[in-house]
Amino acid sequence: MRKRLAWGLGVLAFVYLALAVMVTARHAVWCDPAQAADRYLEALRKKDAAGIYLFSHMLGPHLSGMMEKSNLGAEEKKLLWAKDFNRWREEFSKAGGRGHSLDPMRREAALVASASAIEQVSPGDWRSVEYDQDGEYLASFRDVCGSVHHLYYRLAYRDARSAPPVSILENVRTARSRRIKSVVVRLEVTRRPEVGGLRALLIGWCWLDRLRAIVPAGLFARSAEPHEVWAVKLSLAVDKLKLETF
Repeated sequence: MRKRLAWGLGVLAFVYLALAVMVTARHAVWCDPAQAADRYLEALRKKDAAGIYLFSHMLGPHLSGMMEKSNLGAEEKKLLWAKDFNRWREEFSKAGGRGHSLDPMRREAALVASASAIEQVSPGDWRSVEYDQDGEYLASFRDVCGSVHHLYYRLAYRDARSAPPVSILENVRTARSRRIKSVVVRLEVTRRPEVGGLRALLIGWCWLDRLRAIVPAGLFARSAEPHEVWAVKLSLAVDKLKLETF
């Protein structure tokens, strides 16, 4: 009886240690997607070129993914990073610039920077009408754990004078001369393209989150920085039922 008990306890201890190692390893490479979304919104609010570049799916993460597939050395990658960032920062800072590639970024910054209140909300029955080469369709979105997460934020504006025009939104074809009173926007947080292999596998094991209460992973490893794991896109296509205007 005692041998069976000892054997059973040994098995439980082994299983616990194995799971603890997995939870700790995931903790070291993972970060809450909401942290990345919050950081990106803060960068847009301040029009912080460095913060925007780090997180925007069109900028830093996109370049990182391209370099990951190249044969560039570490120093060459650093030089390319610096050159690309300085070029983009200069273009972004130009008042009234019309660079096509930067236009969505300026629109995102204009939408967020003038908001008097920003709060995360539950999506509810979020649906947005979007357009492609075949015409109009009703889009809906689902999370894929460790790969893509959709977060929703309500932006509110104090008055019509400070609010951006409805025309800044992509999929609203009516009342475009009016001003936005409040709107719920969708942030698409995706795993950075250079994060692959074992890191991507661990990040995708979201079931390990259920064990965080019994495994003090934070005592053994720090979690990754948001920009090391995630890229962010703020969609300018919104649910019209969640749009209020002045």
